[in-house]
Amino acid sequence: MILSSFIDPTAFWWALLLPIIILFYFLKLKRDECTIPSTLLWKKVIEDSRVNSLFSKLKENLLLFFQLFLMILLILALARPFLFQKQEEKKIVLLIDRSASMGAIEENNRSRMDRAKEMAEKLVDGLSQNDSMMIISFAKNAAVHQSFTGIKTLLKERIRSLSETQEESRLEDAILIAQSMLQKVASPVLYIITDGAIFDIESIKEKYMLEEGKKKKQIVMPQLLFVGKSTSNAAVLGFEIREDSQGNKQGFVRVQNLGDKPIKGYMEILLNGEAFVQETKSVDLGPGDTSGIFFPNLPIQRGRAETHFVVT
Repeated sequence: MILSSFIDPTAFWWALLLPIIILFYFLKLKRDECTIPSTLLWKKVIEDSRVNSLFSKLKENLLLFFQLFLMILLILALARPFLFQKQEEKKIVLLIDRSASMGAIEENNRSRMDRAKEMAEKLVDGLSQNDSMMIISFAKNAAVHQSFTGIKTLLKERIRSLSETQEESRLEDAILIAQSMLQKVASPVLYIITDGAIFDIESIKEKYMLEEGKKKKQIVMPQLLFVGKSTSNAAVLGFEIREDSQGNKQGFVRVQNLGDKPIKGYMEILLNGEAFVQETKSVDLGPGDTSGIFFPNLPIQRGRAETHFVVT
C-alpha cells in the first residue's frame, strides 16, 4: 500500500494567509463619496455593483486565482510531501533441526548444521523493520531459544549458539508450539530448516490435512528449507561404555538409518584416537531401521573413546 505524508506538516499553518489574500482583494476596490445633482446615474452604479459582486470577481479575476495557486504551491513546498510504501508486519517462526543427522559432514568439510545456521542468518538479514522472528529448535524434543523479536543481532546470537544433538528428529512438538504462536496473526510465516530426516513427518502431514478440513483454527503451512545433498543418511544415536562385574569395559552403540534407502557399513571404536580393529562390527540397516551394537572387552582404562559408523 502506497501512502503519502509530509516531512514538515507545520508548514500548513501558512494556509491561514489564503483568506487574508482574498480579503485584501475585496478591500482593494474603493469608491469616493461625493454629492450629485441627479439620480440618473444610479443605473450605472447598480451595474458596477453587479460587476463587482463576489461571484463575478472570483470568476473574472484570474490574478486572484494565480496568487492563491502560487501560495498553495509554496505551502506544499515548505511541507515537503513524500510517498512511502507501508509494509505489513510479519511474524516469523523459524524451526531448526538439531538431530544427529545434522552433524553429517559434506562439502568443504562443513556440517549440515553449519549450513542450516548460515541459511537461518540469511533469513534474519531479510527481516524488514516491522518484522519479528521466533527461533525454535527440535530434535527428540522442541526448545524455544528466542521469543518474537526484531533485533537481528540477538537472533543471530541465538542461531550461532545452536549445535546438533545425538537424538532423532521429531517435529510434532515444534509444530504445535509454532502453530499456537501464529494464531490470529495477520501475516504469519513458518520456516523449517532440516535435512529431511524427520521420523514423524507422515503423521504430521495427516494432522495438517485433518485440521485444514475442520477449519476450526488457522493453519500456517510451513516452508521447508533443505540442507544436505545426499539422501543416504545415518546417525549414531547413543554410545555408552559400562563396566561388568569382572571389571571389563563394554561398549553399547545405537545407530539408525535416517535415509530412504538401505545402507551397509561397519561400526568401529577409536580408543585415544586409534581404531580398535578387532572390534569392528558390520551393520546392515533398512530405511528407518535402528540397530544396537555390543562391543565386549574394550582394552581401555583411561582416555577417550569414540565410535564411527562408516558407510560402505
